[in-house]
Amino acid sequence: MTAYWLEDDDADLRAQTLAELAQRSSIPRSRALRLARSLMEVGALERLDDGRFVAGEVSAG
Repeated sequence: MTAYWLEDDDADLRAQTLAELAQRSSIPRSRALRLARSLMEVGALERLDDGRFVAGEVSAG
């Protein structure tokens, strides 16, 4: 599964709440949270101070 829900050109959609990510990807919130935690562990997703998520930077290699 890819994080396509974070790859939008619209700046307003780059930082999203967990509920927004779940709705946009059509998966349950519990699965979205597990996926978000996994992506945060590898640096592919970051959580802002306000609780919203943004795509992280993952280095190749």
